Amino acid sequence: MHRKSFYYVGILFFIGCVVLTSNVVKGHAPSDITLSYNTTTQELSVQITHNVGTDSLDAHFMDSVVIKVDGSTVSTILYTSQPDPVTFTYKYTIVADEGATIQVTATCNFVGSLTKSLTVSSEPSSSSDANAISGYLGIWVIVGFSISSMLIIIYKKVKKGSI
Repeated sequence: MHRKSFYYVGILFFIGCVVLTSNVVKGHAPSDITLSYNTTTQELSVQITHNVGTDSLDAHFMDSVVIKVDGSTVSTILYTSQPDPVTFTYKYTIVADEGATIQVTATCNFVGSLTKSLTVSSEPSSSSDANAISGYLGIWVIVGFSISSMLIIIYKKVKKGSI
């Protein structure tokens, strides 16, 4: 196979991979979960950030929330849509003593889940990873870098006349 043909096959393979994985990228785990627990009312507040866009609220959503206290599942809630296309809050009545660990897992109906934990204390507390990078954004950074690199290589080869 000629060198020129090799590059064209490589480019087509790369484009094919991007196209085939683009459907997987549509489904993604939530980017953030913020937990807070009120010991007086025994109310767990679960704020979930899962950006699905306004056109796909019924097709792409958080389909379940699993709540565990000290490792034991106390509640599994199933959903068929999410109330907001970006950020929304669910509230649950959960019995947990001071020092208990509450673990919440939110799962996307396509692919991916995110788990956060909170230790119950008498003082108001919440749990969030504000500096976390969404997996969805990470995929696009990798794809963008790969495409840019490929274009630079092709440009240099064309300029040299080897393609």
